[in-house]
Amino acid sequence: WHDHTFRGDVDPRVLDTPYNLTSTSRLSRYPQIATTDEYPYMNRIAGDAEYRLNIFAFNAGYEISDSLEFYSFGTYGVKYGSAFENYRVPNLVVGRDGTVPRPYGFSPKMVLDETDYAISGGLRGVIGDVWNWDLSSTYGRDEIGIDVRNSFNRSLYIDTSTPTTPGFSPSDFHAGDFMASQWTTTLDVSREYDVGMATPLNMAFGAEYRQEEYEIKPGDPASRYKEGSQSYPGFALTDAGAHSRENWAIYANGALSPIEALKLDAAIRYENFSDFGDTTVVKGTARYDFNDTFAIRGTASTGFRAPTLAESYYSATNVSPTAAFVQLPPNSAAARLVGIDGLDPEKSTNFSAGFVAHPGGGVTITFDAYQITVEDRIVGSGSLFGSGGALNLAAVRDAILANGNVLDPTVTQTGITIFTNG
Repeated sequence: WHDHTFRGDVDPRVLDTPYNLTSTSRLSRYPQIATTDEYPYMNRIAGDAEYRLNIFAFNAGYEISDSLEFYSFGTYGVKYGSAFENYRVPNLVVGRDGTVPRPYGFSPKMVLDETDYAISGGLRGVIGDVWNWDLSSTYGRDEIGIDVRNSFNRSLYIDTSTPTTPGFSPSDFHAGDFMASQWTTTLDVSREYDVGMATPLNMAFGAEYRQEEYEIKPGDPASRYKEGSQSYPGFALTDAGAHSRENWAIYANGALSPIEALKLDAAIRYENFSDFGDTTVVKGTARYDFNDTFAIRGTASTGFRAPTLAESYYSATNVSPTAAFVQLPPNSAAARLVGIDGLDPEKSTNFSAGFVAHPGGGVTITFDAYQITVEDRIVGSGSLFGSGGALNLAAVRDAILANGNVLDPTVTQTGITIFTNG
């Protein structure tokens, strides 16, 4: 368990200073602020979040026979986290009748409740004293619920007020939920062949099948009305959605020493994705020991990484007192308005070479040089401004509207961020 900490300083927005004479939130306008316990350190965002974490784990096995074993292991964890967001001054929300519903201002809290678990089970054994095999399946799931507490929906309050009556807005909101899961089943088989060299040829073969799911659930209606709850708007209906994919793979690996000083290892893997097609990657490794004190080694390989479902479909709005930015999903129609039409997989090539030395006295020296080339690397974009920036793009404003977002009208900067291929 870890409590909130605070490492901030005085909030200049609530002081009467020569530089703050025209501020609508200055102390002389709202003197009641000075009676709060936090004054003048109103903005509590600078510090650690509160969190509580509990994890349970198990590991079990049972020998069914001399050549067959059952095994299982897993974890179950729950986590609670609570973090202060930026302090909102009293006059942020004023009803049509002039009512200031939060005369002391307010400090929203973002609260996370997370449940994460994974369980694996399998059988492994030996057939005919030569074939080693391992069949296993693993299921994992992570669920996160997001609440916003001690907050307000400014537009909801104003729209429900009249010139003679105050409005209404909840203080606590459910902003939505995330869910991600993965179910993987693998079969590994290996054996050694005597090929008349310094060591037997060790061959391994395998197959894998994987299912993945990713889901965003919308927030409650009050959390997503117009610009939504302050500090963290609820996930809109356009943000929400369930997505899935499956892929399967086969691989082979071989390792041997033609002579005692030389070790060779090579592997190949073929994989097919339901959303990104197929790919083949390879790897080769060699090591040569000149003697007991010096050896050289090298590796060459290719790689492939499909975008995660979260990278392809995550969508949300991030708000501060002065800015609102939409995280656009790359696969959306809105993203195409700014020139992004989905994500491509990452592809890479890797080369490394080095040496290992044992000069004596218990000293080991290793040196390796490597070069990795990544094509279509997936990165988060910088802020693309629709308003309030040095360069403001009409396409960004169009994309925000196309995504169905209504942003806080009191902020001075708006824009988007998005995952893209760099």
